[in-house]
Amino acid sequence: MLGITIGLIFILIGVEFLFFTGRLQCDADNACKQDKSWYRPLSEWIKDPHHRVALRVVGALSLIVSLYLLYLVE
Repeated sequence: MLGITIGLIFILIGVEFLFFTGRLQCDADNACKQDKSWYRPLSEWIKDPHHRVALRVVGALSLIVSLYLLYLVE
């Protein structure tokens, strides 16, 4: 049951980072404007357009990890 839960979490992370990178960067830009201190450095890094490829790689790797976890469960 724990493996399924972790696998589904990685699916959500992977889909968000791989397919909705533009929206993620827009949300990070809005967060920086609101000056939320504890996640501001991460938001600053995410909103940089040069990091789009890195975000998509993280998304793809998350999907691979989720498939691996869900495959092990069955």
